[in-house]
Amino acid sequence: MIKTDEAADEFRTLSPERRRNAKRALVQLGFGPLNRDTKPLEGFDNLWRMRAGNMRVLFRTEPRRVIRVVRIRLRPTAYDDLERLLPDP
Repeated sequence: MIKTDEAADEFRTLSPERRRNAKRALVQLGFGPLNRDTKPLEGFDNLWRMRAGNMRVLFRTEPRRVIRVVRIRLRPTAYDDLERLLPDP
């Protein structure tokens, strides 16, 4: 599993309780990204979300079973400015 710099920064700013919830979600994500708490984001190719309490973990799957976590935020702002998360063409 790889966290982008943005996701790592967001993780560090979380309160201890939210950080614990995010850690649990990331561990679960490591066992397999496609479970009952994950959904693909409409309008985006290979961008998924996972619920972690009132937070969302946004991620992409890559070859060789790599999961790239691109955002860890509270739900109200998790989906802001998603175009920035897209890879350059």
